[in-house]
Order: sequence, then structure tokens, then C-alpha cells
Amino acid sequence: MNQRVKSSVVNWGRDMSATEFKAWLELMGYTGAAAAKALGISKASVSNYQREGAPPAIRLACRVLYPRQGEAVFPWEVA
Repeated sequence: MNQRVKSSVVNWGRDMSATEFKAWLELMGYTGAAAAKALGISKASVSNYQREGAPPAIRLACRVLYPRQGEAVFPWEVA
């Protein structure tokens, strides 16, 4: 029996605001070049995210790179 697998859209959560992205950069001590390397993106994308915010996948990558994973709250996401 051949069953077709339904494609689904993955919900990655909400976008990361420009303010949150800049706070993450500062908290991590990253320059634009260091952040680009850590996230696997271009320096131009880092600059763009500082101005316009980042997509949900980048928000999740920032969480993964955070060294204190055991904390219940990610400091840059606190209002």
C-alpha cells in the first residue's frame, strides 16, 4: 500500500525584533562578522536583522547558541 505523506508547514514561532537581535548580539559579545559566522549567514543579513528584525529560524538559532541553556528565560526576550 502506497501512502502519500502530506506536506506541512513548520511553525517556527514568532519573528525576532530588531531590538531583541541587537540585545542578543550585545549579550553574546558578537561583532557583526562573529554573529554572521556563528549563525551561518552573511554580514549583510546581520546588518539587516539589526534594522528590521530576524525571521523565526534565526531567533531559534540565537537560542541554541546561548551558553546558559538551563535558564528559563532568554534575557533578550524579556519585555
